[in-house]
Amino acid sequence: MKISGQTEQINELIKQAKRATLLTYYNPKPDVINSALVWRNLLDRRNKEVDLIAPGWSPPSDEYAWVQTQLPPKRTTIKVGLGDERVKKISYELKDNNLYLYLIPEKGIIEGNKVEISTDQLKTDLVITFGIRKAEDLVDWPSSWPEDIKAYAPIINLDISNVNSQFGSINVVEPEYELFSHMVFDLIKDLGMECDPFSAELLLSAIKQATNNFSNKISAKVFEMSAELMRIIENGNHSQ
Repeated sequence: MKISGQTEQINELIKQAKRATLLTYYNPKPDVINSALVWRNLLDRRNKEVDLIAPGWSPPSDEYAWVQTQLPPKRTTIKVGLGDERVKKISYELKDNNLYLYLIPEKGIIEGNKVEISTDQLKTDLVITFGIRKAEDLVDWPSSWPEDIKAYAPIINLDISNVNSQFGSINVVEPEYELFSHMVFDLIKDLGMECDPFSAELLLSAIKQATNNFSNKISAKVFEMSAELMRIIENGNHSQ
């Protein structure tokens, strides 16, 4: 199956990015986390710096200790314009679920009309999301996070859900697919990327886990994809 649309734009974003962030929903299923691991491998082979954030995921071994399993907290900065004033003392108080900051100047008063609040950005040039249906799915971040990120880095939104809210700069949302890994495999081919044996093993493992080792009812297309992945793995083994 051919992924419609935006392959040229995706390839251009990947080409321009020096650092990419891959982001899944909470406790991702093997079909999704393996797809993200495949993308990490593909981007790494293109000499990109890659961060993979899979909140709530339990890595099966120390081999995956580099995966971030919590959403990184974002530091909030409060900037106060002082003009000619000087601060003599700073203190704070937590009360009624509010934070109170107290600034005592050496003299006079600190005007409140020069206060700015900002939040740290992800250190990234490109964000690719895996199976996130809507912004609210990431409860530890404010629901404005897609717009906040798109102010400085594009988002490629990958999903197979028919209720996806299309929050990305580019949305590859293909509900006709049974498996996330199948859509990712077709997208890789449409982008002209090579699926190496390591990536093929990850995708095949995702299919086996998602289908209970092919015992669940699945379409012929999934079997055809599995055979294609097995040929990639076998050819890689023969070339060693």
